[in-house]
Amino acid sequence: YLEVVRRSLAAENPECPLLVKEASNTLYQRLKDPKTYDNITADFSLCTKLQVRTEMDAAYFLETVAGNFMDVVQYNEDNRDFEGVVGTNITIKVLCGVMADASLGDPYSRYAAVAQLMLKTFSQKCLDVNYTTYLMEMRNTSWSGPASGGGRQWVYQTCTEFGFYQTTDSPNQPFSGFPLHYLGTGYDIRTTRIVFPNGSIDPWHALGITQDINKDLPAVFIKGTAHCANMYPAREQDLPQLTMARDHVYLLLQKWLTELLCQELITVPPVEWQRQETIAIDYGRNSSYIDVLVPNFLHLRMSFSCENRDVYGRMLRKAEDTSGRPVSHRFHHDFTTFSGRKSRFLFAKADWLQPLPAQRGGLGLEVGGVHALRRHGAGPVSGGFKGFKAL
Repeated sequence: YLEVVRRSLAAENPECPLLVKEASNTLYQRLKDPKTYDNITADFSLCTKLQVRTEMDAAYFLETVAGNFMDVVQYNEDNRDFEGVVGTNITIKVLCGVMADASLGDPYSRYAAVAQLMLKTFSQKCLDVNYTTYLMEMRNTSWSGPASGGGRQWVYQTCTEFGFYQTTDSPNQPFSGFPLHYLGTGYDIRTTRIVFPNGSIDPWHALGITQDINKDLPAVFIKGTAHCANMYPAREQDLPQLTMARDHVYLLLQKWLTELLCQELITVPPVEWQRQETIAIDYGRNSSYIDVLVPNFLHLRMSFSCENRDVYGRMLRKAEDTSGRPVSHRFHHDFTTFSGRKSRFLFAKADWLQPLPAQRGGLGLEVGGVHALRRHGAGPVSGGFKGFKAL
């Protein structure tokens, strides 16, 4: 994790991680001398006078101040403004600018200046680095506890389930004083249809999957982006590779959902289609269904069969209907009946679908907002269809 932090800082200014390393080492050495504690307390605006009784007291303090750099690197320039998150204006460029400002004093003084900047940004009067207090918060399991918003759960998941934690064991990172005494690995992933997006600036990508495992376990590595950048809303200043990554993930999900839909086979007795203005669809008692959410178009919950996957390549596209009148979207379903006869249904601008109460043991569906409904081809349609009901 911290190796990526170093590389990300160096990408902004090669001197930046070197200055951070010098400052962190200076602080680490001063913690060994109790005579320096009063000055350190003032330099970092600690909530209580610094006391270092154990190795963990020192490690927690050093990790806390190093966290100023970790957090900024991890979320660097992510589009989080819509969440009302404070501090999105503090970027790698800002931190490295502070560390390069010789007018603030030596690297240690600039390191302390970063801590002061973060306190001001988050409207905090002082920095709490008391390890005993931290343990009390972690042990508080009440819903109203100070760490109940996710911090306690994240620490448990990180240390117990993932086995990951930010440490200073590697020589290729700029911080000091919080090592890890247990090491292990475990990347034997036995599943399919998972996509692994990672950003090159995100320190977590060092522990992620950044190359394809196989065709059903692809990786998407996005250069120049930070933590979960592809999951935030798009904006005009997004890097081209970020936009491409979002599109790629969307197409993968669309492909996998299509494959799942096309694997479902309907095996109910044939039902003759009755010619009527409003018709309903009736599936078998044991049919499963899947939700597909297509932005700005339709919410689809269906179970159906198809002879091949190419059918659903034509599922959503802009076109004109058979009368030549333009429509915004089309939904095509080519269904090969059990008797070998083909029919095609088209509904334009279908806004949503929802389950109907089961009829004769079947699963019904309503199609809402249908502006056009046609049946192409002559003759009866069999194979479990009663048709569609247009609302």
